[in-house]
Amino acid sequence: MASNWIKILSFALLSSVANASGPAVALIAGGSTLNLNGEPTIVSQDTKHGVRCCIDAAPVNPIGQYWTNWPQCGATYGGAEIEIDGKSCHTETFETAAEICASVLSGTVETVGRLCTLVEIQNDCARGTGCGFDYGKVWVADAVTPEPTSSPKPSTTSEPSFEPSTKPSSEPSSEPSTTFEPSSEPTFSTMPSCSPVTKGSKSSKSESSKSGCSKKAKSGKKG
Repeated sequence: MASNWIKILSFALLSSVANASGPAVALIAGGSTLNLNGEPTIVSQDTKHGVRCCIDAAPVNPIGQYWTNWPQCGATYGGAEIEIDGKSCHTETFETAAEICASVLSGTVETVGRLCTLVEIQNDCARGTGCGFDYGKVWVADAVTPEPTSSPKPSTTSEPSFEPSTKPSSEPSSEPSTTFEPSSEPTFSTMPSCSPVTKGSKSSKSESSKSGCSKKAKSGKKG
């Protein structure tokens, strides 16, 4: 008997947490295929919905409990009218629903009741077991994870980057910039050149004498 209660408490504890990093959520679905709007829906575990249970062996049936064993469900029985404290139909939170199902016993301590899986509910394993849940929605055991946010925040770091930023500086550089590529166009000086001209160039001699370079050379000797 002790091992049976350990199973019950462990199941309730594991079932009550769907995602440690976010709100606790679980899945509900139509209690049978008679519910035409019974598509699976993710809801908060704190909301209240119908309780239908499954067990993988013939349950011990106290007064007020009715179980079915449909051919398509193998050895699994489904039920809803589980009498607890004079109440047989239950609309509860997810955690309480799991506890109610875990209280259902079979002929062996190893097999206890549980929430039905989505496949079992969709296969009508608990159909026709009362409480009007064929047309309502009930908890299912399948674990779910909340969907990520549609607008995640960008991550930031307080550590400096080891790579230089490619963003240009708003302040001008104090050193002139240079280029190692030759210009495609010739440059022209506004001052005449005093450098010697090549031999045989009359036009260069004429330009040199006009510039006064020879006069500057003579004046240099006087000093």
